[in-house]
Amino acid sequence: MSRPVVYIRGMTDALVIFEHNNLHPLGGLLKRGYRHVWCAVIDERAHSWIGHDMRLEGHVTTVLCEPDYPLVQYLRDQGKEVIAIEREARRTPGPFILNNCVGLTKSICGIRSSALTPWQLRQHLIKSRSGDIACHASPST
Repeated sequence: MSRPVVYIRGMTDALVIFEHNNLHPLGGLLKRGYRHVWCAVIDERAHSWIGHDMRLEGHVTTVLCEPDYPLVQYLRDQGKEVIAIEREARRTPGPFILNNCVGLTKSICGIRSSALTPWQLRQHLIKSRSGDIACHASPST
């Protein structure tokens, strides 16, 4: 079953992707269906979607596909929830940046939020931009 995509604001240049998989020993304590988050952003110079993922072994950056590839549909077909946003051009305020998947996603996408878990980040994105949502995502069961 594919999950709906949530569109936020005008031009989409970043995707925030939520998924169930998390190999961290404490991953089981996180909300089911929202145990991991990563992001994909459009890189104008490389003319492609670039994925940024914080895994147990560290930060992994991957060229995913060309901008015209239906990446959102592909991710949804894989059972992931996708929130499409317009990336903010801002630095993450220091001196501390959360060193996990949520911290990396917030930093790369320029999201200002006190979220510590993927579920909290999802709730922040939906609540803070609720007037711009084209459709609501349904939580996985």
